[in-house]
Amino acid sequence: HIISMDMSKWTSAKTNPDGSEIPGWLSKPVSELPTHGRIGLQGKHAGAPIWFKDLKVKELD
Repeated sequence: HIISMDMSKWTSAKTNPDGSEIPGWLSKPVSELPTHGRIGLQGKHAGAPIWFKDLKVKELD
């Protein structure tokens, strides 16, 4: 699913635009995060097997 939103409204590192809390591990508001670079995929626990099927990445204009 692709959801459109105005990223300039995401100016707080503690709350989402809808007022819900952002997880503590996210130290910057989304509007300040890089918009390009590598994508990392990680499992929940180190050493635990994880599988991905039919994973697609689409560049958005």
